[in-house]
Amino acid sequence: MKKILILFPKGSTSGSPSFQRVSSFKDFFIKNNCKVFQKEQPETFNEKVILLYFVIKMRVDNVFISMPQFNNWWLFLVYGLNIILDIRDGWSLGMKTGYGNTVRPKVLKSIVAQNFEKFAISRAALTITCTPGLQNYFKNITNKKILLVLNGYSKKDKVIVRSLKRVSRVDNSSVKAVCVGQFSEYGQEKAEQVLCKLSKDYPKYSVKLHIIGSDRKKNEWLFGYIEKMKLDNVTVEFFDRMGRKEMFQHIVDSDLGITTIRDPQYEFGTKVYDYMLCGVPIFNYFKYQNEFVVFFKNFFAGSNLTNNSVEIFEREYLLEKNTDVILKCLV
Repeated sequence: MKKILILFPKGSTSGSPSFQRVSSFKDFFIKNNCKVFQKEQPETFNEKVILLYFVIKMRVDNVFISMPQFNNWWLFLVYGLNIILDIRDGWSLGMKTGYGNTVRPKVLKSIVAQNFEKFAISRAALTITCTPGLQNYFKNITNKKILLVLNGYSKKDKVIVRSLKRVSRVDNSSVKAVCVGQFSEYGQEKAEQVLCKLSKDYPKYSVKLHIIGSDRKKNEWLFGYIEKMKLDNVTVEFFDRMGRKEMFQHIVDSDLGITTIRDPQYEFGTKVYDYMLCGVPIFNYFKYQNEFVVFFKNFFAGSNLTNNSVEIFEREYLLEKNTDVILKCLV
């Protein structure tokens, strides 16, 4: 039986996207008869020594690590360790572009970060990433094969959603839009685009935007902007973070799903798959064509979403169809 150590991002909670993604890989290896160990990614020197001692003591040959956090490159220096690397974010690419112009670009730091990435990818037995944009980027800087496994949604979430029913509405003059997670935190200009396009696309409707789990203080400016721009048909309401079943009920009861992302050329976010699972079309607020628009064009408002059309984004299916590629890399 092959042994593999799964390293979870430090501090990740059961409902977080990083925890869910890594958990899916863990379940995949268990399903394929691997002896799986689970630990958090180490941060301190002592934690790293303890982890290394565990690997030697248990004779673990394979390690699965998902980044970010981008702080455990030392693992790639350990002789004989067979590493499967999962990269969920564009580290050097984000620094180079300023994460979609949300912060000042750091070109020199991006060069250093890219060298770390190139070394790790060349050393890894397999490198996996979650969007076509990241896949192409890492291919171009390393000339190595990069496996694409989209974030998708889990089979457990599908069971929850299938048990829910959309609450019927008496008022047909309103449109309910939902945004789960960050909103203007990823750029004020993006949030402004969303509000203006909602108002413009649905002029005869009362548009109710529900923002779930976002930072209220960082988004309080929305009310002043709506008043300033005279977006009289748009209202915003904030909700605290909630359990997945309650969150899914909010989505199911919505007409539009909104996800704000830093750079649509390489980032999709994770909530977009939750919207699709719930049969709720994605709101396209972008002014220009980009990777996100091209990839999800069949799931925008006005499209006919069916259960069959979103089945291909089930995370377990995405892993299963790559079973041979992943297992072949284990020792």
